[in-house]
Amino acid sequence: MKKQLKLLLAIVTMAVFAIVGVSASQQNVHAASTYVQVGNWKLYRNGLQTQTYYKTTAKVSATVEWYTESGTTLHTSKVSLPKGTVVAGHKYSGGNTLNGQNGVDIAYDMLNYSILKTHENNQHRIISIFATKNAKFTHVKAPTYMPT
Repeated sequence: MKKQLKLLLAIVTMAVFAIVGVSASQQNVHAASTYVQVGNWKLYRNGLQTQTYYKTTAKVSATVEWYTESGTTLHTSKVSLPKGTVVAGHKYSGGNTLNGQNGVDIAYDMLNYSILKTHENNQHRIISIFATKNAKFTHVKAPTYMPT
């Protein structure tokens, strides 16, 4: 009976240590992933933009949708993305489409000003940029200047 009691006590003790150890390690992982160091700044990770990045393999034409300041009429125009341009966005293909189209929905707020300079003024509000040539975009790692 004493052997069984000691065995039971040993099993319970190991279980308690295992549970405490697992929860402590999960807290450390969570604490480590909550913040990220960017230069001299310690930032919350969930406040960073963690996007998927694509690089153009050829010159790509994209459609810009925008409203004027009055916001009553949707306008569209074209912009060209030079070969080698790295963009953040979401690629739609196969059964996963945007309004029935395959392509890349580009994060315009992270796009170089020189590409959008004709639309970046007080009278235009860009709402989307969409390129329909999936084959001209390849997945790349996040640029080194972007915190991840």
